[in-house]
Amino acid sequence: LRALSKNEKSFYEKLIKANQSVTVKQGDVLPSELIDKTLADVKQASDTLKLVQLAPAGVKKWLVASKTGTASWSGLTDALTAELTATITSMNIEVNKLYVLLVVPKAIRELALPFVDRYFSSILAEAMHDGLVDGFLNGDGKVAPIGIFNQIGAVNEDSTHKAKTVHATLTGFTPKQLAPVKKELSNGGKRAVNKLYLIANPSDVYEFIEPALYYQGANGYISTSRTEIEVIAEPMCKAGKAAFTIDQEYVLGMDSISVQEYKETKALDDADVLIAKAYANGRATDDHTSYIF
Repeated sequence: LRALSKNEKSFYEKLIKANQSVTVKQGDVLPSELIDKTLADVKQASDTLKLVQLAPAGVKKWLVASKTGTASWSGLTDALTAELTATITSMNIEVNKLYVLLVVPKAIRELALPFVDRYFSSILAEAMHDGLVDGFLNGDGKVAPIGIFNQIGAVNEDSTHKAKTVHATLTGFTPKQLAPVKKELSNGGKRAVNKLYLIANPSDVYEFIEPALYYQGANGYISTSRTEIEVIAEPMCKAGKAAFTIDQEYVLGMDSISVQEYKETKALDDADVLIAKAYANGRATDDHTSYIF
């Protein structure tokens, strides 16, 4: 359990009323501290979302920058020759909405507020997990974040973002076979790629990736790759396509999570159904942060 801020205590006091029911008819907005805590919990618990950067709640716009250039040594009287530039894009967090349904037992009202917080933030994190992962991977950029399987700068006629090229020539994980992958992820040599993350559907991981990545030696299984590869079996990744990606080159932001009673369902004797609505957005720093194959 954790100590609650004044804002969080006020929210939960309104959430849990003495009339033995959850009452949030006005669409109360979660405090920013609780949003940050929920996102941190989701990231910590998820092998996939641990790869993203989180913009803090309460920020409406977030700058996404990919730096280029270099430093340069010169004599005291020499002209300045080096420049540091950045491609800077403003990401508007309040663009897309993510909806989740939460089932809160009516008996929760009998607990102290820190226990209510523990339960509420846990089910909120669990409910939002798949939606956030789906946005990170497959988001179309129109009503969802721009997923790493899609291009940032290329858009279809219906305003969805075009899918990235699927490379069909990758057949193994030797240095020569991974050379095109690492070159792409280095963004023209602007960053070093010392570790790779491979995200694929579990069925593809078991059928194709693990048999190609490991062979059995005298003392156990040995990796066929010189580069460290962490394989992430992700059900939200569609079977048949996988992605190599790198760490902390995708920014995800969420703000203004509001909750209210969900009226379009039959009443439950021992629980209340809430709907939580969040503004959220996300995108990679550039189009070279994933290699689709």
